[in-house]
Amino acid sequence: WDYGGRVLGAYLYEDYDLKGSRTLKRRDGLFWGLFGAYRNRGGYEIDPGYEGVAVSDDGLTWRRASEDPILSVSDGDCDKTWEGDSIYQPWLFETKDGRYLNFYNAKTMIPDWTEQIGLAKSEDLIHWRRHDSNPIICVRSSGDGHDARFAADAKVYRLDEELHVMFYFGVNVKWHASIMVAYSSDLKHWVA
Repeated sequence: WDYGGRVLGAYLYEDYDLKGSRTLKRRDGLFWGLFGAYRNRGGYEIDPGYEGVAVSDDGLTWRRASEDPILSVSDGDCDKTWEGDSIYQPWLFETKDGRYLNFYNAKTMIPDWTEQIGLAKSEDLIHWRRHDSNPIICVRSSGDGHDARFAADAKVYRLDEELHVMFYFGVNVKWHASIMVAYSSDLKHWVA
């Protein structure tokens, strides 16, 4: 599932405050991260895409923490209507009560290439379950909105004790990209 390549792109941090430092955090003596992976070689982001979890002793050399993907288009709970072709671009977030959230990018090519943001949850960083109401950031397909085709690549930070901010990129029907922002008080329901 990762023969085609891996991109380590999400890390467990000490602090998720918007103005905080991005210092890697140890859990059980290891650094943790999530990665996007591809089964096939031969180009950029060749579908299908998967996500895995990695650990490191020193923050420089990483290895799989599990031989199986944490999210896959082959999972029984994969909703083919919005995430059936590829899953990639994770963003790892630890809540104040020690739960882990993965804000991930997913793609479908039918009827048109569309990317949206989903949410998965974990207690241990190894076993993940999808949020019941995915996607949490949908494309706004009416008109020529800034995220009419893509709402993708979430980066989530804590603004204060009650409010979170998500930066993501939107792509419109003319393939123009924009940096987008959304806000949430519960990390599940977002206002963009």
